[in-house]
Amino acid sequence: MLLPGHAAAQSFNMDLGHSGEPGATGRLVQITALFTVHVFVNIAMTIGLVPITGIPLPFISYGGTFVLSCCLLQGLVQSVYRFRKDFA
Repeated sequence: MLLPGHAAAQSFNMDLGHSGEPGATGRLVQITALFTVHVFVNIAMTIGLVPITGIPLPFISYGGTFVLSCCLLQGLVQSVYRFRKDFA
């Protein structure tokens, strides 16, 4: 349930890269990469493929600063969506 939800959210983030705003593509790629790396490293730690570090799962794991930064980053994604230029 977690992986399909994460995949859907990140594909939505990448679809916004064609919004027409200068710099939006780079910003969205970086945010998507950050969330994706955190998810895959956390899951790999859980099943024992990599040593345990301290990387939390975005929006799921408890950690005040990381949850706040995830919310701020998702707010940046939503601002790109809100102020996109639709060329129809």
